[in-house]
Amino acid sequence: MQGYVVAFDHPFFAITDETGAFRIAAMPSGRWNVTIWHEILGTVQTEVTVPE
Repeated sequence: MQGYVVAFDHPFFAITDETGAFRIAAMPSGRWNVTIWHEILGTVQTEVTVPE
């Protein structure tokens, strides 16, 4: 058995559903750096733009 705990200092995070999709509700508009983590594949960082 194995488990993971991740602590955030903000409310903007998501867990994928069974298809791998996710949504971060109430994200403020602007340009943001997003970090995606997978327990086997590691970490990917990218920039996204959230429209108004």
